Amino acid sequence: MIITSILENDLHRSKDKERQPLMVEVPSKSDFIPCVISNTHGEFVISYKLFEDNGREYSRVGIFDHDQSKIDLVINDLFTAAYLLSIKQGWSNIFSPDGSVSKQKAVSNAFNYIFKQSGEIGQPSVCLIPDSFDKDTIIEWFDDGTIDVNSMGVYKYHKWCRLVSTNTDRIVFLSLPEYVGMYTHFLSGGVGFLLHNVRRAIAFVEI
Repeated sequence: MIITSILENDLHRSKDKERQPLMVEVPSKSDFIPCVISNTHGEFVISYKLFEDNGREYSRVGIFDHDQSKIDLVINDLFTAAYLLSIKQGWSNIFSPDGSVSKQKAVSNAFNYIFKQSGEIGQPSVCLIPDSFDKDTIIEWFDDGTIDVNSMGVYKYHKWCRLVSTNTDRIVFLSLPEYVGMYTHFLSGGVGFLLHNVRRAIAFVEI
């Protein structure tokens, strides 16, 4: 690439070789656009285009400074961006309890959405739940007959979907990272994120 040869360095890297790059290029797919990416200011934005090089497609993901030991603190911001994108696009991956749909049914519908999208046993593999959920609240949302708890206190829904307590504002079902297209890039003093399969591999349950 011409720009690369002019800079004589990484496309997004400072002339100072000791400094981290501002952005990295991550392989992506055109049918996963739009996608959620991190920018260089520590925020999550929506990308509507890919960049092509030698027949391969990439998303440019921003790298921002963050304490890697506290990276879970950005989970809610990341998935909120994906949730708002889903609303804007009118995708059918958001489920809500209402007068005709119980909390447990909304959760079941979200689970089945990911299961059907992936077409594989074992998906979704993870469900994020608010860290305010106690045992009674979990049973309120997840049918007691579908929940297993092992000796380590790990809850699993339908035998394989692990419940993970975190700082999220909603229930989030996820396929394995390779299905979600969840890419994380850790560097010394920096991190970048990409969610490029929001429509097919992430389902939300509104609380």
